[in-house]
Amino acid sequence: MVVLPQDHPLAEENMFLVEELKNNPFIMIEKGIKAEITDIFLKNYIVSKPKYMTFDDYEVMSMLEKGLGISNLEQ
Repeated sequence: MVVLPQDHPLAEENMFLVEELKNNPFIMIEKGIKAEITDIFLKNYIVSKPKYMTFDDYEVMSMLEKGLGISNLEQ
């Protein structure tokens, strides 16, 4: 599941193409295994260069609230 700041242009959309994510700063969550989003990016020929990396879901949410980028969280 992609998570976005509330004021992000895609925040009101139920669905959108993964290509629409490639021009946004990305916050990568490191869990010790390859992230699901990495596979999604690879399958869609998107080169992911995370702007931030963290191990903490709460830190991601804080960064999102500050508008620092977009991320993904597992449901």
